[in-house]
Amino acid sequence: MGGGGVDSSNMLAFFDLPNAGGAKSTFTNIEKVVGPIQREVCREAIEENLIEEVRLTLLEEPEQGVTFEEWMKGRKDGTPLRVYPKLTYGLDMGWQQAQLYFNDESLAALGPLLGMEFHLPTSKAQGHGGRFTHTGKPIGFQIYAKQCQFCDNHNAESDGGVPDHDCPQNFKGSSKSMESKA
Repeated sequence: MGGGGVDSSNMLAFFDLPNAGGAKSTFTNIEKVVGPIQREVCREAIEENLIEEVRLTLLEEPEQGVTFEEWMKGRKDGTPLRVYPKLTYGLDMGWQQAQLYFNDESLAALGPLLGMEFHLPTSKAQGHGGRFTHTGKPIGFQIYAKQCQFCDNHNAESDGGVPDHDCPQNFKGSSKSMESKA
């Protein structure tokens, strides 16, 4: 989705360095190896954050009707719960683009869910803003992509079907509607 290889090639060419044309394929090969590892590390970190957010929420709000132990058991063995923890979180989408303003034609967006509980100040001495408790860490995310470079390149080069691959394209519609769908 990014322009890493192209950007690398352009930078090397700008500095008149050798093998500038090979940077795109080198970057792509590195990305194929490192990308899945990065995604797995991200999934593990988010899982740890979610567990901690639920633990802290249920410690402060035991009246929710489910214990942390019940929730963990349900996650491990797939047992459905009668009540699920109610978490307070924030979501804000960010769009991939090289411009300084929002563009309806952005091809990708990322929306992290941040675990939080917001408390309004009780006095003027505490200032105008509230405070956030719990982890404030990402507890989930949604990525939408309107385009797949592999599909686009393959469709441009042949009339056959696109080979099986890890296709990121998962959204059709305007870029503005990505946030409300997340």
